[in-house]
Amino acid sequence: MRKEDRRAYVLHPETADLLHRHMDSGLLVPALNDRDICLHCRRHQCIGICPTDALETRSDGRLEIHESRCVSCGACVIACYEFTNITWRQRAAAES
Repeated sequence: MRKEDRRAYVLHPETADLLHRHMDSGLLVPALNDRDICLHCRRHQCIGICPTDALETRSDGRLEIHESRCVSCGACVIACYEFTNITWRQRAAAES
């Protein structure tokens, strides 16, 4: 997916509102349940939809989330609907 096409996704208004509340709170960050599950995914839409390039594939094929770049928009959580491997976790107090 080209970077220019990322904003073409349209979210349901209630989903968008929920994501904005999470993003504004800064208390939640995306997390992987199991790094090996990403090896079965062929599309990696989570990487293409991330507006800050916070996700990338490592050399071993596993996904890496760079929390320092993440704005907690939740787009990757939605994009990982096939395996539901990306979920939310509480941000540690030292991270905020």
